[in-house]
Amino acid sequence: MKPVKFATLVAAVSLSAIGSAQAAVLYTAPYDFNHSLNGHFHCGILNIGKKAADVTVDIMDSSGAVVDTTGLFSLPAGATSNYNSSGTGADHCRFTVKGSAKSFRAGFFQEDGNGFLTVFVPAS
Repeated sequence: MKPVKFATLVAAVSLSAIGSAQAAVLYTAPYDFNHSLNGHFHCGILNIGKKAADVTVDIMDSSGAVVDTTGLFSLPAGATSNYNSSGTGADHCRFTVKGSAKSFRAGFFQEDGNGFLTVFVPAS
């Protein structure tokens, strides 16, 4: 193998490794959270991939500011995480995941004070 081709191969492998470590970001549409139901605003995510992945779940307000966050955590393959907030200003969810967004299902849901689902908004 010629040195030029080897250098090209090394560069291509390095770039593909960098690309695979990038994060994907999913958002739900905004929703006017109904505090009168005495329920909670939930951001839920499911890892349908074959390996654990790093995830951050943020609860956002209508201006895009973070109201609450999980911080970075590892979500095992096949596992779910449900993060809730009764915080003022909750409007939508942001899910930052390491890897492909295709390996996750996520969304926002609201439950009433009795634990019944009243609204679901999928993330994309």
